[in-house]
Amino acid sequence: MAAVVCKTCGRDLYLFKPMMARIAELESRIDELSSRQTISEQADELVERTAEVFSKNRANIANFAGDVARFLLAPLVLLLIAHALITVVYDLNVVYLRLISMVLPLPFGFWLFRDEPRTLLPWFVGTAFLAVASVIGMSAIIGLVDHTPVLPRNAFEWREVLEYSASIAFSFLTGMLISRVTGGKVNPDNLHALSTNFKTIGGSIAAVLTTIVSIYTGLKGVAG
Repeated sequence: MAAVVCKTCGRDLYLFKPMMARIAELESRIDELSSRQTISEQADELVERTAEVFSKNRANIANFAGDVARFLLAPLVLLLIAHALITVVYDLNVVYLRLISMVLPLPFGFWLFRDEPRTLLPWFVGTAFLAVASVIGMSAIIGLVDHTPVLPRNAFEWREVLEYSASIAFSFLTGMLISRVTGGKVNPDNLHALSTNFKTIGGSIAAVLTTIVSIYTGLKGVAG
């Protein structure tokens, strides 16, 4: 058996060798336990983070679903009810339905952006869904009563559907715009700022439209 000698004094440390081996073994076990503890702590932290992310995503999904129900499905249902009452139950002039369709979505768009800042694009898509679903739903109600096709059958009917959908969509978008410009608070100062912005936007839109008309009439004249 090899001797264990102290490097400093040269004495034989044979008697201490078992103790040194035991110490080395304990150190190895301590390192192993420490490593296991670190891995366990990392695993626990990963589980906690995963649970936190899942909980947050679940809350976000629930909030988004609630917003969709309040700000898109609610006006959709109200528009369909108004359509059924005006055209089927009371057989009133459709002008009342058009007026309601242009006014009813506006407060929903206003309250949507009043509560908190939101990304515009998803709700712009949602507005398009609201508009198209409303018109198709109204057509379905008429189809059930009069046994007529739900979808438009020619270009004229498609144009009417698009124009009616656009009026509903622009009502909702107008509410969103008013809410963003006024910060969700309607007072004289905010109304003045809103009026100024509408004038600016209206001037820009008018310029674009006149340019398009000018190009169209010019090309039409050349083609003729």
